Amino acid sequence: MRQNKVHRFGDNLATFRFNEFCQATHLSVLGTLSYAANKGNIDMFRFYATLHPFVACKERMSLFAIAVGNDHLAVCQFLVSDVGLTLDELRQSSALQDAAKMGRLDMCQFLKDQGLTLNDVRAKNNSALRLASANGHLPVIQFFKNWRDQRSRVDREQSSH
Repeated sequence: MRQNKVHRFGDNLATFRFNEFCQATHLSVLGTLSYAANKGNIDMFRFYATLHPFVACKERMSLFAIAVGNDHLAVCQFLVSDVGLTLDELRQSSALQDAAKMGRLDMCQFLKDQGLTLNDVRAKNNSALRLASANGHLPVIQFFKNWRDQRSRVDREQSSH
C-alpha cells in the first residue's frame, strides 16, 4: 500500500522530500554550491541556487571567490547578474588581484566591466598590476596599462572642461 502512495504522488513527493532535505541541511546546499563553483558547473550551480536564497553577503562573496580562483567566468557572471552581487561587494573582494595573479585576462575584463577600478585594492601593496607583473602575465599587464591610460585620458579631458 505504501508503494502505491509513493507511486501515486510520484515526482511531487520526491521533490517535496528533496526540498525539505535541502532546507533542513542549509550547509549541504552551500557545500554543493561551493563544489559547483569550484568545478565551474553552471547548470548545477543555477539549480542549487534556486534552492538557496543567498541572504548573506558572506556566502555570495565566498562563492564568488571560489569561482574567480578557479577561473569560472560563467559562475561569476551568474552571481552578478542573477544573484545580485553588488559593486560594493566586489570592491570588498580581492577578485581583481586574484585574477591578475593567475593571469586570467577574461576575468579581469569582466571585473572592469562591472565597475571595478585599478584603485580598488584590498590588500596593501598588492595591486593587481603588481601581482600580474610578479607572475609574468604580460597580456594582463598590457590590459591594465591600457585601462590606466584610458582612465588618465578621461580624467584629463574632464579637468580641461
